[in-house]
This record gives sequence, structure tokens and C-alpha cells, in this order.
Amino acid sequence: MDLHSTLRIVTYVGLSISFLAALTSQLWRSSVEVEGTIRKRLTPAGWVSLGISAVGLLTGVASEVIRSRVEYAASQSTQQRTNELIASTQPLTSLSLHWQFSSSDPLLWKVMRDGENAIRENAESSQGGVPRIPFEIVDYDAALVPLLSFIARIGPKSYDDWLEHGLTKPIDSASIVVLIPLDDSLNAILSLGQIDRKVDWYLSGQANALSAGFATSSLRKKPRQGSSIPHVSTKLAPTASGASSYTINWALDPTTLANSIDRMNAAVPSTAKLPRVLKIAVFYDMQILPFKEGDFANTAAENLWTSSGQKDVVFNDTVRDVELVLSSNGSPEPAYKYTLKKIYRKELLNQNEDEIRTRCTVLEFHAS
Repeated sequence: MDLHSTLRIVTYVGLSISFLAALTSQLWRSSVEVEGTIRKRLTPAGWVSLGISAVGLLTGVASEVIRSRVEYAASQSTQQRTNELIASTQPLTSLSLHWQFSSSDPLLWKVMRDGENAIRENAESSQGGVPRIPFEIVDYDAALVPLLSFIARIGPKSYDDWLEHGLTKPIDSASIVVLIPLDDSLNAILSLGQIDRKVDWYLSGQANALSAGFATSSLRKKPRQGSSIPHVSTKLAPTASGASSYTINWALDPTTLANSIDRMNAAVPSTAKLPRVLKIAVFYDMQILPFKEGDFANTAAENLWTSSGQKDVVFNDTVRDVELVLSSNGSPEPAYKYTLKKIYRKELLNQNEDEIRTRCTVLEFHAS
């Protein structure tokens, strides 16, 4: 029941109680004089009338509280619509991504602890401030890719068994691709991850350079360059069974954002208005990717962003306190704060309804 319905019911109840109190006072005497004094005492009917009046008072107070909440919600909704209207007129020039969750998965805890050790050992190898391997590359390989791999495989293994793979080609379990649409029309797709050379591409044609979100991948063309890449920070519990916190942050300045997006139609610019329902697709265990190399805006998977060919995943026992925040153009308003509503596996199909041999998990977020 929404606040408007609750307010209506409470108001009617309050009016009914007021009428009942008035009727009681008219039909029965509420008080009588105490002989020899100037005081009066309540009759049983008077006590009943007093009780009814008290309930009426509480109902009135409750009605005002609910009314104030309704007005506040309405003002917030109006402000939100105003912010989104303004955002829809502004070009998207920069973006900030903050994705955080907690998990008690012991295997993830061990993998991320080993990653922290690798990052620390690389930092200690520095000579004159120059490490053996660039800091951001080690962080990417040792922290981001394992964390994305965990997200892709959330849920029991039986969910993966639902998608049968052919035996004609080996499965690449190391590569990972994350796609984030930045508009409702699915024109602009932000991408990140890691792709091995042995992955096949479904659509033929001239290869495009991967986005700047694929810092450690090198296919026929090197990835486009940006001034930042996704960064992982962790707060590991003392033991593997404890609740640990994992965060992915990525600040995309205008150059990085431009080099991290693929567009279906390059002539259509992105605006600062982001989707209210955001679906993030994660590809893993690949035989073939349903795209042309380096171009994630055009897909051969006809049902990738639809509701067909999906199986819901129970995830509350695996990840908790999931928080996703996207801020555009360096401004905290409007900041899109998303709540994770569901996770599902996709059985990807082409236009002939033939299965595309790769596994895919979709995380569906709703803006609050």
C-alpha cells in the first residue's frame, strides 16, 4: 500500500472516530456533578467518549505525519525529474563509477589476498620509484580480473551446467568482458575486462581497438588509451569465512570516457541522463564472442538485453550490501544510486535462434 492510500484511509478513520465521539456525547451524559463540590466526574459513557477522542487525536497526528511524508516524496520526485530533465540536455563528458559489495566466500577471500600479496611484492621491487611491472597493470591482473571473474560466476555451479557447450573448440575461462549500457537506447556501451587472443569473434570485418577498459589485452590492435583504468580496493576479514568488502572504482575523464565507449551510431551523442534500470552483462567461459572484434555496441546475440533465455540466480547468500553509484560530468547531482534487483544467466541466441557458445551473467540494477 502506498503513502497516498494510507493517508486516505487514516483520514477517513479519523473522520469516523470524530463522528462517533460526537454521537456518544449527544446520546449519553459524559459527566455528572459531584455533590458538595464544584467538580464533575466522568460517567462510563464519558470515559468511552474520552478514549474515542484520544484515538481521534492520534489518528490526526498520524495523518499529518503521513501527509508530510507524501509532500516530501512528491518534492523529491519533482526534483529528480528536474535533475533528469537537465541531465538529458547535457552531453556526457565524464563519468565516475563506484561498485561495492561484501561477501563471505572463502575462495574469493583467498584469491584477493594472494592478489594483495602480488601487488605488494611488485611495489617492493621498485627501484628509483619504478616497479618491475607497472603498478596499474599488476592491480588489474591480480585484483580486478579475479573479482570480475567471481561476479560472473555468482551462484551454484548448476547454473553454469544449464548452458551446454559444444566440444568443437576449447573454452577460454580466463577472459572476462563486462558491458554497461549508458543510455536506454543501448547506443553507448562502456566496456572493461580482459580478452585473450584465442577468443573467436562472431561477426567478421575489420577489427576495432578495444576500449581503454581492457588495459592488459592486446589483440590485432592495441587497446585505446585513457588516463585511468578501473581500480580495486579491498577490506579483507581476518579469516576467510568473515565478511569482506570489495570495491571497484573508475574515474573516467573526457579522454578516458571517449576511449572506453563503443557506439552503435557514432552520430548520436550520449547525455548525462543514465538509465533508471541498468543491466550489466558479464561474459565468461567463452568459445566465441557475439560481436565484431573490439566493437561491443553491435551484437549478434538478439536476446542479450531482453528478458528471453534467462534463468534467475539466487545470490543473497553469495553477495550482500551491493552498492552501485554512477555520477556524470563531475557533479554529485544527479548521482544514480542503484540497487541490485536480480541476477540471471543468459542463453544467448542469434537471429536464427541458434545458441552462441559463451556464458553470460546479467546483473539488473534499479535506480533508487
